[in-house]
Amino acid sequence: MKLVICDDVREDAEKTIRIINDYFENMNDESDIIYFSPDELSCEIEKGEFEFDIAILDIDYKNDNYNGIDLARKINELSPLCNIIYLTAILDFASDVYETEHCYFVMKKNQQKTLKRALDKAVRIVNENNENKYIKLTSSGKEILILTNEIRYLTRENRKVQIIGDNTFESYISLGDCIEMLPKKFVRCHTGYIVNLDYIKVVEGNKIMLSDDTFIPIGRVYKDSFMYSYLEYLERRV
Repeated sequence: MKLVICDDVREDAEKTIRIINDYFENMNDESDIIYFSPDELSCEIEKGEFEFDIAILDIDYKNDNYNGIDLARKINELSPLCNIIYLTAILDFASDVYETEHCYFVMKKNQQKTLKRALDKAVRIVNENNENKYIKLTSSGKEILILTNEIRYLTRENRKVQIIGDNTFESYISLGDCIEMLPKKFVRCHTGYIVNLDYIKVVEGNKIMLSDDTFIPIGRVYKDSFMYSYLEYLERRV
């Protein structure tokens, strides 16, 4: 489990690291924890080298060039599967955090107890994302492994299924067979579409907008089951 802590007070960061180390020792699990100042984290994001499962961010930094909410927005865009935990001493920006995708809000004065709850939730989400991490398909006559976390949606095109992510693959397989191989965050929303719930930005009527602004239709037959799965998904992240 890869975690990053961004705080401009080194002593606060060291206290957080101790709590995290105790947490993972009690869970008999391993963690790789890196500490960044706001400037260092911003540089890491700008380089496109941000690869963490969990990010723990303060909100208000002494350097006015940075704040945790703006950094979280950039992380949401660059690494949408990273689970963000806000850990702060102030409540002034509490409502603003809901402009970003995050999994928990912790006050520093309560972190000895509450941070462990936040980690419970973040670790559970990471483990869910790691279920059925790859899907094996035949594409262009070759067997390939596709990382499921990178798939935004699947669609049927004539007799082929297109798997859409950063790259597009085609395979002679049915959507029904695909859904059997995929983790539960993939949901059928239309006769011709399966969507990865992690990439949904908003649901508007009978359309889904993804994080890359692609629109996907919601079919009448699938609407009730899709909405049930989507709302259940959102509840798990509250």
